Amino acid sequence: MKSIKKKLLFGIISLLIISSILGITITPVTAHTEESPFTTDLFAGQNIPVGDVIVWNDADYLYVKYLIDDDLTPDDPSDDGVPTLIYETHLHVAESIDGIPQTKKGNPIPGKFDYNTEHDPGVSEYTYQIPLVWDLDFELSIAAHAVVQKLGGLAGVELALPDQVTMEVSYPYSGGPAYFPETIISGGTILDGIYEGWCVDTDNVIYQNTEYTANVYSSYEQIPDSLIEFPENLDLVNWIINQGYVGQSSACGGIFTYGDIQLAIWTLIEDELSTSGLGPWSQCRVNEILAAAYANGEGFEPGCDDFIAIILVPGDGSPIQIVTTQIILVSIGVPCETIDETAWGYGFEFPGENWATYFCYTVQGVEIEEIWPEGGTISIAYEDLPIDGGNDWDYNDFVVDIDVLAVFFGTSIDRDLIQINFTIHPEAKMAGYHHMMHLDADTFTGDGNYELYRDGSLISSGVYDHTVGIDVILVPDTNTVLTEVILTISFDEGCEFEFPEWDHNLYHGENLFYDPYLHVINTGQDIHIGDSRMLTVPTDWIWPTPDGNAIWNVYPKVTEGDPPTFIPTWWTP
Repeated sequence: MKSIKKKLLFGIISLLIISSILGITITPVTAHTEESPFTTDLFAGQNIPVGDVIVWNDADYLYVKYLIDDDLTPDDPSDDGVPTLIYETHLHVAESIDGIPQTKKGNPIPGKFDYNTEHDPGVSEYTYQIPLVWDLDFELSIAAHAVVQKLGGLAGVELALPDQVTMEVSYPYSGGPAYFPETIISGGTILDGIYEGWCVDTDNVIYQNTEYTANVYSSYEQIPDSLIEFPENLDLVNWIINQGYVGQSSACGGIFTYGDIQLAIWTLIEDELSTSGLGPWSQCRVNEILAAAYANGEGFEPGCDDFIAIILVPGDGSPIQIVTTQIILVSIGVPCETIDETAWGYGFEFPGENWATYFCYTVQGVEIEEIWPEGGTISIAYEDLPIDGGNDWDYNDFVVDIDVLAVFFGTSIDRDLIQINFTIHPEAKMAGYHHMMHLDADTFTGDGNYELYRDGSLISSGVYDHTVGIDVILVPDTNTVLTEVILTISFDEGCEFEFPEWDHNLYHGENLFYDPYLHVINTGQDIHIGDSRMLTVPTDWIWPTPDGNAIWNVYPKVTEGDPPTFIPTWWTP
């Protein structure tokens, strides 16, 4: 038999009815992520929970999300399957309730809120991103207003349609109610159920009791090209399936059969007709149906208590079918009229006479990782020996690359340092075994603990006392194979700290906040920040080689001297 490749009529079946029992929910979780936010109910019409208002913040922004996840009319089984959507949002964030626009009587004025958006088409969720200008732990007053709406009629049905379903059919039999007496739709959508189906394609075969994955279309939306030969006649098809012809008496004699209906549908939308699987049928009765459709069906749109044609297109290219079902019947729950309500994020009542509410949210602290300097690693190059004759300014004796990663807690404008990590990569150029690298970090005011790792293994740990700082040997004097070293300082209660601005033009480390000094074993000398024999340079600078080649021979912008004189961008060869 020939089959279906293009469309069907469906009925919206019962959606799980949401109880209207008022279950007020406010979940003020200490949180700062979308995964664990502050949540309060979004109430429509004063006592219908239709979703949530979800709030969280990161270091830079406050986020307020409206989310619809319930039904505007939970006790009405006649509207099952049609979604509630948001068509307007109005949001105001203030430092107290007095900062929220209100009338003299204390009723909020959503139109004067700082944030206003119209949503066309409607949305099921929407998020505002607001710059965070408040300190940590500041309590905000938030008024979240929305206009929510459930569309009725054809528009409501089309909003409720899923993109795909699973379907299978049974073959026709004499005296049956439709060409496909049973079309079973499954897949966990609102279309799940058993429907009477009609074939709209004579070119392909569909096998009974075989599951197909099908795309879903309304017969009143733009349908992909080539699915139906004459889509302009779908209004006539919709009119026919709403007349209940099967079993009625015909002027031609006898009663209309499903075969009469099927052939009339094929005549309207197919370029090649078939009599396969029709059972008893009459051309006279078919002509009677077509004449009535042409006379009465032009421009037909189904309304309340009518059927609508829904098209199923199997994804593997198999044929399509039409399934009949009503747009609105009490048993299938599609509303006739559009319902709209105002909604508020639940919390505390305004002093006015209406039921509007606001809620409070406390700005949360977050962990903020910051790399210093911006862009990453710096290199520190040392000239280890006393200068003899001014020709040994090569800065290639010992070089270290240092990554600094700090972890703050708070917000971008109000934060404390809770941990700082130094990752050091030493590079010995000429005399590595004669050197020890130290890190003297007395910049921080907080107390805590430190840990020192070499190649991933803990080699020492202890108490960090901010009155003393920390002096940790990063490279032992016997180490001729230099390896990665990580120093981590964790603070008990955090401490105030801001990185200095970084400028490579300050060549001797004046803008470093720690002292990575070099101890030269065989001379007993220490080279600290500010010493002319220490340079802070970009990581891609070129070391003068061989040993003893003065830096001005490699970088002509460096002026020869004892010590040399540097100018901006001197590291460009």
